Amino acid sequence: MQTPASRWLPSARRYDANPPRWEYPVGARVLKVDSQGKLTLAGKNWSISDSLAGEWVQVMQLEQRLQVYYCTTLIREIDLGIQRSTMVEHWIPS
Repeated sequence: MQTPASRWLPSARRYDANPPRWEYPVGARVLKVDSQGKLTLAGKNWSISDSLAGEWVQVMQLEQRLQVYYCTTLIREIDLGIQRSTMVEHWIPS
């Protein structure tokens, strides 16, 4: 039952204010999210995420679906067949 302040220790790692840019696999389809958080895919603007404006993402195509990844995290799935975009919910199976 100690207070957080009594348990806190400074990190042994140094803070990097300018970490290196994430490296996607060679040959990956990498696109930059525009200032409004959108990507133009298959001739249509798709809302990806306002918080990723200006960031680079990887787009992978699986049949009629496009999967959008930020680093290694799947963040959006676009179904070109029905013209629908869904945010991917992350959950841990029980």
